[in-house]
Amino acid sequence: MLKSDVELVESSGVSLDSLRTKAAEILVQLAPLNTAETQSTNVKKAKKRKKAQNSDSDRNLSKNLFETYRNTEDNLTRCAISYLLKNSCKINEKEEDSKKFAQRRRKVEIQIERLREQLETRIPKGRDLTDTKWLATLFTATHNVPTNEAEAKSWQDSLLRQSSKVPFPVAYETNEDMTWFKNQFGRICVKFNGLSEHSFLVYCDSRQLHWFQRFLEDQQIKKNSKNQHSSSLFTLRSGRIAWQEEEGKGDPWNVNRVTLYCSVEQLIQVLQTHRNLTMLFNLPHYLFCPLNHHRRQTS
Repeated sequence: MLKSDVELVESSGVSLDSLRTKAAEILVQLAPLNTAETQSTNVKKAKKRKKAQNSDSDRNLSKNLFETYRNTEDNLTRCAISYLLKNSCKINEKEEDSKKFAQRRRKVEIQIERLREQLETRIPKGRDLTDTKWLATLFTATHNVPTNEAEAKSWQDSLLRQSSKVPFPVAYETNEDMTWFKNQFGRICVKFNGLSEHSFLVYCDSRQLHWFQRFLEDQQIKKNSKNQHSSSLFTLRSGRIAWQEEEGKGDPWNVNRVTLYCSVEQLIQVLQTHRNLTMLFNLPHYLFCPLNHHRRQTS
């Protein structure tokens, strides 16, 4: 969309004056819509200064131009809108400085590249639990010569990075993601949204037992009242499953332990606002590590 006047003239197939005329027509067409949106905004922000009002007007006009650009297939209209957007939604009667425009376009291109890099780094990446990527990078670095410094640095960073040997934690942001119940032996168990085929048996100290009993009671009260009570009043606020690394030999799911961290609402207990407690639970499936049975079991 960011093209020079010469490129816009070539793309539209008309002269620069005709392109400006078309741009002026578009401004006239969007003027009533832009005025209505600006007045609506000013009613809500009546105490703002004139500079802020002008800013709102320009913002609304740019928004309408982008929307019109997306909704039209006419090449001349699109070129005229591109002309307006690059000139701050105005008709520029002066001849464009090609050097300044080139610098401006390059600046925008750099900003776009940085934004793309930031978006790519935000994509979650799984941990290399089997060192497959590390070994592949080692093989590549051993048998090849880097083409530039950036590639060499990427190889070095990958080889020197200390990766965790356990998966990422799984967060449950609401208390309704966890279902509490008792099994046939009267032991407190829990199921998680997305893992409903697995039942987790609670292992905890007697000092934490009353918390899990309260979690179960809160859920039973809501169920018995046919959802007349809100889950926002539950003692439990959120939870997180995480692997805890342990030392030893053997399969990772046998050496390491799975831990559940619970965040509770302490206003009900007239204590602190929030605090974390830990419970250990056992899942009789090979995907999860078995607990050490010498731990104290109370529930």
